[in-house]
Amino acid sequence: MNQILLVEDDRATRARLEQSLRDAGWSSVTATTGRQAIELFARHQPRLAVVSIEMKWGVGAETISRLRWLRSDAAILAVSRGPVTSDLVKTALACGAHHVVIGPVVAEKLGAAVRAALEKPR
Repeated sequence: MNQILLVEDDRATRARLEQSLRDAGWSSVTATTGRQAIELFARHQPRLAVVSIEMKWGVGAETISRLRWLRSDAAILAVSRGPVTSDLVKTALACGAHHVVIGPVVAEKLGAAVRAALEKPR
């Protein structure tokens, strides 16, 4: 089973994403802040991080950048709860996200993005 780091500060969204990952057979560790995400990423060394780009205080892109710095071979998916500006998508990609999943994120969309990220050679 592949462990995934899920970084989302919205409780309802985090629970929904975590359940979607679990239903697809993946285990996850969850973080609600960028600082917590970095600590868990360093401790668990997951192959994939799913990071909200809409976290409070604009830390989604900063978290992606720091995770990328810690481990360049890990896959990082940026997710949003709903439609976002193209500037936010560009920022997430520039900070090191491999792909951006624009919300609302349904289980099938998340599952397909996770499978693609985990199957892609680094």
